[in-house]
Amino acid sequence: MQNRKVGLLRNSSTIRGVKKIKTITNLFHSPEERNYLLSIVDQKEFSKNETRERARFASQDAAKALFEKKYYKAREKLAAIFNKNRQLTELRLELQHNRAVNNMKKQQKDLDRTNGPR
Repeated sequence: MQNRKVGLLRNSSTIRGVKKIKTITNLFHSPEERNYLLSIVDQKEFSKNETRERARFASQDAAKALFEKKYYKAREKLAAIFNKNRQLTELRLELQHNRAVNNMKKQQKDLDRTNGPR
């Protein structure tokens, strides 16, 4: 039972709150040796990863550009619909106003005709 718990905590990244643990090997490295070990890069492996990352970023940029194109097209279409509806509303209000004015004139004429000279 005790061994299982120890086995699970070997990796320092699984311990909550631990940022960096100095191991025995790390303690015996001089700063120069540590810098040298950190500077070693396998160029062949790095170039594969670099190519893959550049392709991935290019794909993301293309997807973003396509999204923006579709987004702005949809936004323009929606704006056109809003503008059309606004103009229709203004036209309907104008027609309703004209109808009301014409009805009032018609009622006035009818009233004048009925109350006219006898």
